[in-house]
Amino acid sequence: MRFCFSKIKLIIVLIAMGVLFPAIIFANGFKFDAQVEIVSLYNFRAIDYGNSPAIQPKMQVFYNNLEFFAWGSQALIAREMFEGERVPFNEVDWGFKYHIETANGKFIPAITAYYCPFEKKKFFDLRGLDNWQKRGSQTVNVAFDYIVSPTMPIKLTVDYCFHNDPQKPIYAELGYTFTHDNYIIEPYLGVAKGLGPGGETRQYGINNNEIGFCNLGLNITKNIPVTDKFTLPVTSTLSIQPYTEEVWVVFKVKL
Repeated sequence: MRFCFSKIKLIIVLIAMGVLFPAIIFANGFKFDAQVEIVSLYNFRAIDYGNSPAIQPKMQVFYNNLEFFAWGSQALIAREMFEGERVPFNEVDWGFKYHIETANGKFIPAITAYYCPFEKKKFFDLRGLDNWQKRGSQTVNVAFDYIVSPTMPIKLTVDYCFHNDPQKPIYAELGYTFTHDNYIIEPYLGVAKGLGPGGETRQYGINNNEIGFCNLGLNITKNIPVTDKFTLPVTSTLSIQPYTEEVWVVFKVKL
C-alpha cells in the first residue's frame, strides 16, 4: 500500500512538472495570472470557514484550453476549533480545468483537491476513507460549469466530492450575471442532497434524505477607478442559508 501511495505522489509531481516547468522555461503559448482577495469572512456556498477575515491568493497557468490553478485562504484570527484549541483556518485548493467553447455555450469540467494545513496532516497523504472515516489530508471533487453565452450569462454548476469525504456531497447552483448603472449583479441559488453514504451531509446542513435549498445569495460588484489603467473591484455579498436559516453579509476587495 505504501508503494502504491508513492507511485501516486510521483504521478502528481510529474504532472505538475509537465505543466509548470515548460511554462516557466519557455513560456511559449502559456499565459499566467495572479491575484489576491481580502475578505471580511471566508463564506463559501453559505458555509462559514473560520469566522475570520482572510487573505486569499490565487495563481493560474493557462496553456491553450487547459488551466492549472492554486488557491489559498489564510484566516487572520484564530477562531477555528481543532483538537480543543482555537487555530486560524487555512486552506489550499489546487487542480485543473479545461475550457471548451462551443456554439451552444461554454463547458468547463474541473477536478479540485482541498487541503487544510491546520489539520496537521502531510500534504501527500492521499489516503481515502477507512470505515467511513476521513484518513488522508485531501478531499477531491469533480465539477462541471456550463455558461450559456456572453449575451445570456446563465451559469450552471454541478459539484460532486468523491474522495476522502464520508458524506459524498452533491451540490448544484444556478446563477445569472448582469450589469446595471456600472454595477455587476449576480443572484444565485444552490441546492444539495442530504444523507450521503456516510451519514448526514453536515457540510450543507441538510440532515434529511432530501434535496434542499442551501445557498441563496446576491453579489454586487463595483469597479472603483484608481488610475487610468487600474480599477479596484469591490464586492458585497448577501449570503443566506435557507435550510438552517443563517445569514451573512460579506465584503471583498480584489487586487
